[in-house]
Amino acid sequence: TPGEDGKVEVFSSNQSLASTQSAVASALGVKEADVTLVCRRAGGGYGGKLSAQKPAAIAAAIGAALTGASVRVHNERVDDMTMMGGRAPARAEYRAAYDAASGVVHALWLKLTFDSGCTTGAMGDASMAAQNADSAYHTAHYFCRAAIRKQPHQGNTSCRAPGNIFSIPAHELVLEHVAALIGARAEAVREANFYQPGDATPGGDVLGGAGGEHNWTVDELWARAKAAGDGWDARR
Repeated sequence: TPGEDGKVEVFSSNQSLASTQSAVASALGVKEADVTLVCRRAGGGYGGKLSAQKPAAIAAAIGAALTGASVRVHNERVDDMTMMGGRAPARAEYRAAYDAASGVVHALWLKLTFDSGCTTGAMGDASMAAQNADSAYHTAHYFCRAAIRKQPHQGNTSCRAPGNIFSIPAHELVLEHVAALIGARAEAVREANFYQPGDATPGGDVLGGAGGEHNWTVDELWARAKAAGDGWDARR
């Protein structure tokens, strides 16, 4: 909806009002303060409205600015599916240093690359992937880097559990690789690498123990699972 003095008000179902405001302002060539974003309800976003809503918002804003009238954009579903990508495919590269006797990983370098398509929509995936790639495991010397790569196709976007659904299994793959190299069970290598109370995460959170900021129950739950299944040999 056009306002006074070149201002515009945009109603958009989205999960990132600030970035949508910035995108609309850039497209119109105005200050961000001249764009008011209103989100009445986000609906079932699950991360899919962090960036994929911007083309419709920009189109409506440009139409309103050119015509001086309110403009509504509503894509047909087939057009929506053609224009939008989905969860970004990703690639993991890693190097690890480990103890051959215990399976403890002492150092891990992990690089995650997300196919973002023609937009930067997978930035949310990259950010959350790097934040949570440590998963349940402590590594004394740990480094994780995540980035996006643009490709000539529809823009991909964040979806439910953005980034985590890839980075956590990637860490599991590292441990399974170590287990295969030393001839141990993957479960044993996982257990040897669990965080312990008092350990700090890469983000600086202290887990469990005296003065710990967060409860840490993985060891207890793991032990219960083993006992309930009579060890791992009973696993189905």
